[in-house]
Amino acid sequence: GWDAAHLVGSSYGGFTALVLAVAQPRRVRTLVAVEPPMMKYARLTPAGRAAEADFRARIIEPANAAFRAGDDERAAQIMTGGINGAASAASTPQAMQRRLQNVHAMKALALSSDEFPWLAPEQLAALPMPVLLMSGADTQPVHAEIFRNVCAAMPQARQLRVPGAG
Repeated sequence: GWDAAHLVGSSYGGFTALVLAVAQPRRVRTLVAVEPPMMKYARLTPAGRAAEADFRARIIEPANAAFRAGDDERAAQIMTGGINGAASAASTPQAMQRRLQNVHAMKALALSSDEFPWLAPEQLAALPMPVLLMSGADTQPVHAEIFRNVCAAMPQARQLRVPGAG
């Protein structure tokens, strides 16, 4: 068995690290979460709700429609562009091949009924271990709003915005 781990997670891995820390706080020595995509946290502010509505209309709904139609590559392009920026969706064929290696997980998550279960602000605020929350200074608007709201829920966490990163 293991006593306590240092967790580092990016995107869904950051969300997963937070879930583990809430469920098993004694098992987590330190935690770094890079832009955990906790979509429900966008809904906590008017700016977040507007950013989420835009993201749903431009990215989530078209990607999910492509997944349902069986066009997994197109769905992966849409999701990648929405998460990382338009330039990343049109990146190299090698980069798209790497994304397609994870397309089944991406599809299952995208089409699930609750892709990001709620972690209450009180649960996040109660985490006893040192936590670092990271985001790119140039991240997409919905992710910036989520990050802002997750940080507000975790006043004990250190925050780092990385200049020039998305």
